[in-house]
Amino acid sequence: MKSSKWRDGKGDVVGEFVKACRKYGLGAGIYLSPWDRHDKRYGTPAYNDYYISQVNELFDRYGRIDSFWLDLAFKDEGYTMPFEWQRIYDAMYRRNPAVTIEMGGPDVGWIGNEAGSGLETCWNFHELPYATTSGALPGRMPFAYTGGIQPEAENVGKHPNYKAIPALRYCPRLGDASVRRGWFWNPDQSRGPEWWKQIYFNCVGRGSSMMYGFAPDRRGHFPEEDVAGAVALRKMLDEIQQTDFAAGKPITADTTWKSIAGHEAAKSVDGDPLSYWAAEESSTTAALEVDLGKPCQFNVVNLQEPVFMGQRVKKYRVEYLDGETWKPFSEGTTIGHRKLDRRAAVTASKVRLIIDDARAYPLISTFSLHRTSFIVKEAEEKKTGTREEKAI
Repeated sequence: MKSSKWRDGKGDVVGEFVKACRKYGLGAGIYLSPWDRHDKRYGTPAYNDYYISQVNELFDRYGRIDSFWLDLAFKDEGYTMPFEWQRIYDAMYRRNPAVTIEMGGPDVGWIGNEAGSGLETCWNFHELPYATTSGALPGRMPFAYTGGIQPEAENVGKHPNYKAIPALRYCPRLGDASVRRGWFWNPDQSRGPEWWKQIYFNCVGRGSSMMYGFAPDRRGHFPEEDVAGAVALRKMLDEIQQTDFAAGKPITADTTWKSIAGHEAAKSVDGDPLSYWAAEESSTTAALEVDLGKPCQFNVVNLQEPVFMGQRVKKYRVEYLDGETWKPFSEGTTIGHRKLDRRAAVTASKVRLIIDDARAYPLISTFSLHRTSFIVKEAEEKKTGTREEKAI
C-alpha cells in the first residue's frame, strides 16, 4: 500500500473492509496465511513469534476479528516450518474467545479441493484431543484439516498424530472456489451463472458450507458478469424455496421417540429447523412416509438433521410412489446440516425416506420436496490446478 498511488500511499484496505463489514452487520474474517516464504524468519521457530505479532496487530488496529482463514499451502518446494499451532490458536482465542479458525484450525475444516466439490460422505466432526501428560500436541497438523480423508467410525480415536484421549467435536466443512478461473482478475475468465448454481449443489448440497471468492477488476469493482452469477444463484434459491410439496402434509413414521412428546413425524415437515422427528432410542433404521394428497412433480429433495443434536445418518434412500409401484429417486450416505438430492423430475403422490443405517437413533428436522428449472450437470471439476492447491 505504501508503494501504491491509492490514497496517496496511506490507504488501509483492511481497515476499510472491517468498517464495511460492521456497517452491514457482518462479522469480519481475515485471511492470514502462514505461507509467507518471503520473510527471512520463515522455516525457523522465530517465525511463530512474527506470525502471532501479526495476529495481535490485527486486533490492536481493528478491534474484534470474527474469523481467521489459515491457508496450509506450505508443503511444496522442500520448505519445512516448525509451526506451534496451539500457541497460534491460543493467541487468537485470547483476543476473541468466539473467533472461528478455519481450514488450518480446529473450528472449521476443509473439503479438500478449491473447486467447490464437496465430499459425498461428509462427517462434520473431528477429534478433539484432551490434554494429557503424554502431551506433544504443538506442531501437529490440526485434525480439522483432513482434505478428502474422513474419519470413519472404525478409525475414530486412532489418528497417529495424536497422543491424547480423543473426543468428537462438531466441525463444519467449508468449500472454496474462485468465481473466475484463477484467484485474481483476468479478462474473459468469468465462469458464468450456471457454474454458480452447480457449485451450490456440489458443496452446500452435500453438507458443507461454500465460500465464493470474488476478485475485483482494475477499476476496483466486482465485474458485472460475476455479480450476475450471484444474482442467478439467488434467483434459483428463491425458485426452490417457493415450492415445498411436503410442507404440512400428513406424514407417518415406522418408529417414534416415546419417552418425551413433541418429536413426532410431523416435526420434519413443519418448516421449523429447530424442531425434529426422532426415532425410538434403540433404532438405527427408520422410515418416514409423506402423503402429498395429489400427484406433484418435483426434482429436488432437501434433507436436514438437527446438527445441534449431532450428526447420525450413515446411509439412506428416497423413494416415490408411481401409481402403485415404489421407485428409487436417490440414495446417499451422510445428511448432516443439509443434503440436496436432485434428479430428473418425477411425479408422485407419496414419497418416503428410508434410513438404512445410523450412528444413533435418527433425527430429521427437514424433509421437503422442491422443483427447479436448473438442469444439473453430471460431470464436475474436482481440482482447479492452482499452485496453492498443489502445495496443499
